[in-house]
Amino acid sequence: MIAADLVKNGGRIIYEESFQSGSSPEYLEISKRVLNSNPDTILILGSSFDSAMFSQQFYKAGKQVPIYLSLWAMNNDLILQGGNSVEGVYIPSLLDTDSQNPAYLNFRESYLKKYGAEPTFAAIYAYEAAMILFDAMETEKSLEPETIKAAIIKKETHQGLQDKIIIDQYGDASRTLYHYIIQDGQFKKVD
Repeated sequence: MIAADLVKNGGRIIYEESFQSGSSPEYLEISKRVLNSNPDTILILGSSFDSAMFSQQFYKAGKQVPIYLSLWAMNNDLILQGGNSVEGVYIPSLLDTDSQNPAYLNFRESYLKKYGAEPTFAAIYAYEAAMILFDAMETEKSLEPETIKAAIIKKETHQGLQDKIIIDQYGDASRTLYHYIIQDGQFKKVD
């Protein structure tokens, strides 16, 4: 939800601070400033590592404030680096980790066999992007970027590994959004 939507729906941003990922931000100092604002919810827009480091600081401070993370933080590194501090953290995702779609299950099995690990969102998105690209190239019998782009946009609805992917007139994609919580060191889908 963007800030304008939050305010429109009665919410209020009481504190906001940016940090430079990868530059060893002062996790403790930033966390203290956040907690001093007495938030009723914390939203961290950061990588899995940064989110784990901030979660650890909030956990050590003993604050029981709901924490929401960005979807790109949802990977096993978050749980490995965050440990108990990320228990109960909420994360949106565009992937259904419980998907029973045969295309996804086949992809997952092949990925596990080749790489020995669960496919990441980046691997799934890259595979789906290639599927959409190859489909447009085959349909148009062309390698011209503008022709392929127009074909992808014109088709609008594309079948991904799990769900349909809708691409609008500007080339922006819409997908089903899933909600997760970390419980017992696992991502659990919240209905």
